Amino acid sequence: MVALATGCSTAAAVGTVGVAAGIGAVQGGLGAAATGGNVLNGAMSGAINATVSLATAALGRNQYVSQFAGGFAGNIASDMFDNIDNPGTYSAGKRVKRAVLAGGIQALISGSPAHGAQISGMNDIQSNFVGLIFGFGSTFTQAAGNQFFPSDKTDADYIDGENNCVED
Repeated sequence: MVALATGCSTAAAVGTVGVAAGIGAVQGGLGAAATGGNVLNGAMSGAINATVSLATAALGRNQYVSQFAGGFAGNIASDMFDNIDNPGTYSAGKRVKRAVLAGGIQALISGSPAHGAQISGMNDIQSNFVGLIFGFGSTFTQAAGNQFFPSDKTDADYIDGENNCVED
């Protein structure tokens, strides 16, 4: 009987994470499309954001902390994906600064509704979903990072010696 209960709990947890990751992927992909970014990178980093946020909430962390952790991890992932596509886009130090900014913005936007849901009686995971829904605005934290901590590359890095644009 214990194995059955554990199996059901595991299946429910995996399903919950899958739903959160799916919502995060849609939000991240839409945010990337709206800001001129790589949609696949945005979707992957959005899924990471939602998964980390949900996992930290499930561990009983404060909703502000879980939202910060999701925003931080999602932004680190996004910048790493950007560096894979275009090596040298962001230095390691700049990636950390951008991630702290993104985590902070997400905590401010999503933390309050998630915390309010939690103190009104929702459990950690349910209240994190409230934060995820309100967090659509935090999808655009990449735009804030671009404003305050722009790419390390210059326009000249994207042009070859014959003054032709280099394909990314």
